[in-house]
Amino acid sequence: MIVPRRLSKRARVLILIAALLIIPAIFLPIWTITLVAPQYPQGIKMSIYANKLTEYNPETGITSDTPRLINGLNHYIGMHEITPDEFSEFRWLPFAITAFCLLALLSALVGRGLFATLGWILFILFAVFMIGDFYRWLYEYGHNLKPDAAIKIEPYMPPVIGMKQLANFKVISLPGSGSILMFFAAILGPIILWLEARQRKLS
Repeated sequence: MIVPRRLSKRARVLILIAALLIIPAIFLPIWTITLVAPQYPQGIKMSIYANKLTEYNPETGITSDTPRLINGLNHYIGMHEITPDEFSEFRWLPFAITAFCLLALLSALVGRGLFATLGWILFILFAVFMIGDFYRWLYEYGHNLKPDAAIKIEPYMPPVIGMKQLANFKVISLPGSGSILMFFAAILGPIILWLEARQRKLS
């Protein structure tokens, strides 16, 4: 599929929509991890944002800025305590998302096919990097277990996406609304290329 030199008005509007989809991801949860345990049958939900973590207990309706309850449960199996300060991503991720939003707006304004395509490729590479980074964190938390834990388990890999049973705990990991919006922004890229190629064939 050949990249068009100039984008049609329709393509530029779709790129603008992609930019508008990216903006809320700065403020919405990017990923959620829910831990279900016998003492918390409704689950404790940790939401990962671009710049912070929050923990929600549905039984009390309380949301906190530190995963205190999850850390308490993880302590039994010797998992390292989760502290927001150790995530350097929180310092630069909001700026990265903002930069991609501005890049999409600039692509819509300039209307050059190559510029827009390169921006989309960078966005996809960024998404792949972030998933890999998330995998790395999960791997480290699941494999660097304390030997003096009350419950001895084999090192394990928490799920990047999906559900996994661990002893009497159930871990559910799912994309947050911010990731879902960025996914829809990303799939607009190949849709735009297909529409532009189809338009050239008809003209």
